[in-house]
Amino acid sequence: MDIQLEKSKFIKRLERLNDIQVLKALNSMLDFALKKELEADLVALSTSEYNKELEEADKEIASGHYFTQQDALKISEEWKKQGRLK
Repeated sequence: MDIQLEKSKFIKRLERLNDIQVLKALNSMLDFALKKELEADLVALSTSEYNKELEEADKEIASGHYFTQQDALKISEEWKKQGRLK
C-alpha cells in the first residue's frame, strides 16, 4: 500500500465533504491518532541520561546561553511587530 497515494485520495474526498459533524468526527479521530503517534515516539530517559542532560543544561546556563523571561517577552514583542506572531 502506497501511503502517499492513500493520503492523496483521502484529501480529495475530504475536500468534497460538506458535513460539519463528519468533519468534527474525523478531526477527533486524527487528534487521537496523532496523540498516540507522539506518545509512541517519546522515550523515557534513564536516571543517568536525565542527570547528564541536567549537567549539560547547567553548563549552557553557566556559559550565558539562556534567555530570561524579560528577554523572551522582548523577543516576542519584536516578532509581533514583524508580523511573525499574532
